Amino acid sequence: MKILVQFLHDLAAVIWLGNLIITYFSIMPTARQVLGPGPEVKKFMSAYQKRQGPYGIAAMLVLIITGMMMAKSNPNFAHLFSTANTFSLILTVKHLMVIVSFSIALYSGFILSKGGPDPKKEKLSGQLLSVNVLLAFLILFASSWLNVLP
Repeated sequence: MKILVQFLHDLAAVIWLGNLIITYFSIMPTARQVLGPGPEVKKFMSAYQKRQGPYGIAAMLVLIITGMMMAKSNPNFAHLFSTANTFSLILTVKHLMVIVSFSIALYSGFILSKGGPDPKKEKLSGQLLSVNVLLAFLILFASSWLNVLP
């Protein structure tokens, strides 16, 4: 059971964070290069995000559920948002980064994307995506750190 939970957690992380990273470094630049500046890029990215959105939300839910299961089964886990030991401190920082990243994703997907073309919204959306990509790398680093702790 422990292997299955870890596998599902890793798969959900790949879907969520991998999509975020690929979107930032490959999909968006390619869309801009092929479609040029203007409304066509926004139209394409909106359609792409609609298609990817359900996968991201499902991955987030799987990450939350499997993450709770993994934490409870770890003897170093004190409680949610604990700083009692190194494991709990790193996990707390990771959880805070995940909460910020989830919030950015939900805000961008459900609030910021509404309405017609708006250069200010588009700029903010790009900035938030940059923050989320940075958070993705930091979350992956924290996960790796947790996996090598004794």
